[in-house]
Amino acid sequence: MTNRSRLIETFCEIVRIDSPSGEEQDISDDLSKRFRDLGLNVSLDAHGNIIASDNDTPTIVLSVHMDTVEPGRGINPIISSEIIETDGTTILGGDCKAGIAAIIECLQTLKENNISRPSLQIVVTRGEELGLDGAKNLDFSLIKGDQVIVFDGGGAVSNVTIATPTYTSFDISVTGRSAHAGVEPQKGLSAIKILSGIIHELPQGRINNNTTFNIGIINGGSVVNAVPEFAQCSGEFRSRDQADIEHLHAVLELGLKNAREMHPDALIECETEIKFYSYELDEETPVVSRLIHALQNLQIEPKVGASGGGTDANVFNLNKCEAVVVGTGTHGMHTKREYVVIEEMIQASNVCQYLLVGDQLVL
Repeated sequence: MTNRSRLIETFCEIVRIDSPSGEEQDISDDLSKRFRDLGLNVSLDAHGNIIASDNDTPTIVLSVHMDTVEPGRGINPIISSEIIETDGTTILGGDCKAGIAAIIECLQTLKENNISRPSLQIVVTRGEELGLDGAKNLDFSLIKGDQVIVFDGGGAVSNVTIATPTYTSFDISVTGRSAHAGVEPQKGLSAIKILSGIIHELPQGRINNNTTFNIGIINGGSVVNAVPEFAQCSGEFRSRDQADIEHLHAVLELGLKNAREMHPDALIECETEIKFYSYELDEETPVVSRLIHALQNLQIEPKVGASGGGTDANVFNLNKCEAVVVGTGTHGMHTKREYVVIEEMIQASNVCQYLLVGDQLVL
């Protein structure tokens, strides 16, 4: 039987280990030891991703990531009868440590009940929150399975994600000309005003069911009594529709072109980067069908759909490994209001069991 108290204890132990993106060594060491204690062979690729494997060719790959977003230092999980939440000063780290805890509890339960299971691989990436950096740098020559379940979905375990968008980030910088704001402002060229004009011409929010656009960061100026010489903004757009992606690229370029023509003395620059590419599976895709079957046999009604976020599944699918994402009970991701529903995390561990041993699972 899934050990509720042990699962909660494991989860709380690993969320107390600080692991902001780029500083994952402590959590990497902890998880490597846990996997070795469960009888798995553990190695790190050149990027520092963990690959924990059995000796034989795996029938399934379980994927999670070890890093968390800020503020994520000194996490103090508060346990109640139904949920685990933060003390309000940090995130919780359920993204993605609820998935890690569920997998560990699954393997512990099978081991202590002497239930044989098929061979597997567990991949734990670094830097997922930095734009899937770990998965992008994963040594795929070490990945021996072609069906991947990513335990990194938001909400209940019933949430099955089979499609996500292409994500493009951009940074716009404007260099104008400074001047004393009270003595000779006419000699200045306000970078903030120019940038605000560009932003005003860009879309914002949800464009349609497939597409979003957001300006998330604005910086500019140095003191209040000077015409600002420099301003910068960062944003993103996402879509599962290639035509929308191309259109938004064109809208961005047009806004920049118009601003350059209107302000020829300013330097207006923009850098764009595709952080990850979209994928779309269907319910007949073998790994999706496998997950749906597990959920249904546990009397959990699957909610199959698309997500606006990205996970390591985007990179796995790009590298010809069919990957689907399942919820782990985490809600309010990336906020100080984040919490994990204990029963949903238990269900995630049960689903993991069923994926490995079917009707032999221990409930």
